[in-house]
Amino acid sequence: MLNSYTYLYQRNGVYYFRLRVRQSNNDRMTSVSLRTKDRRTAMAHSRHIKAALKAIHADNPKASYEDMRKHLRDIAEWELSTGRSDLFEPDMRDIYRDQYGELGENLTDALASEPLSIDQHRYINEALKVLKACMKRIEAGDSQSLIDYVDRFDDIDRQDDQASASPIC
Repeated sequence: MLNSYTYLYQRNGVYYFRLRVRQSNNDRMTSVSLRTKDRRTAMAHSRHIKAALKAIHADNPKASYEDMRKHLRDIAEWELSTGRSDLFEPDMRDIYRDQYGELGENLTDALASEPLSIDQHRYINEALKVLKACMKRIEAGDSQSLIDYVDRFDDIDRQDDQASASPIC
């Protein structure tokens, strides 16, 4: 079981976010500058980093890569099936773009600052690509990247079905 502690500290007036992970007899620490001197802003940044990991189910270091990817496929399918009739209202396109952009920035910060497993790194990089595809759908109406992503899952599922159905000699 990993015991992790996060806290904020100041150095030369600038706030930093530190994560300390305790394992049996090994402590690891990671720090990242939050580039602010305002405590409230620093606290908000640290909450956003943690929330971004949780939003895409990358906050569990023991989760398998395939389990995390299934959730990412659900996100891609949800984005494809969601109607966006409000895109034509003033500023709505910018709001959606900002939401996906902020999540992407927080995930990038997590890649830089959090002690993640190799599978979590793979998954978060894949999630960033899906977020870019979601933004492309909203900005340009181009959903092909999302369709290709979902189709890759279907191809893998079909290959698995064929492999299990073929006789083993």
